[in-house]
Amino acid sequence: MNTQTPDMDEHQSLVDHLTALRDSLLRSLVFVFIGFLVSWGFSEIIFDFVRAPIEPFLKSSAGGLIFTAPMDKFLAHIKVSFLAGIIVSCPFWLHQLWRFIAPGLYPSERKFGLVFISVGSVLFLTGVTFVYTVVYPMAFKFLM
Repeated sequence: MNTQTPDMDEHQSLVDHLTALRDSLLRSLVFVFIGFLVSWGFSEIIFDFVRAPIEPFLKSSAGGLIFTAPMDKFLAHIKVSFLAGIIVSCPFWLHQLWRFIAPGLYPSERKFGLVFISVGSVLFLTGVTFVYTVVYPMAFKFLM
């Protein structure tokens, strides 16, 4: 199988397209998993960072969270590490998305690949920042 991005002149069968999609998805998952493993090493720091917007509303528990089941803290760290892995690996999985989409584009459209990955990463991280700084405080104020 050809692992390089095919040219527009090549005609691929449905199986070739599905194979390319599978390969892109697997590489994306590998990047997210590597991001997860890296984030797991920093999960306590990341957890403190994520917990910061809700701490003012947790006065009854001295600024901390209360876990009611033995696995709650472990699962919370897994979820935080997984989401951090998705965020950290954003440029890599966007690149995989682009590698899958690019062969179906005209050469004049392909030149926007770097712009797509750069702008996509910036917009993704801007959305994450917006949720952290605006949505979380408003939601916690309303819910608490």
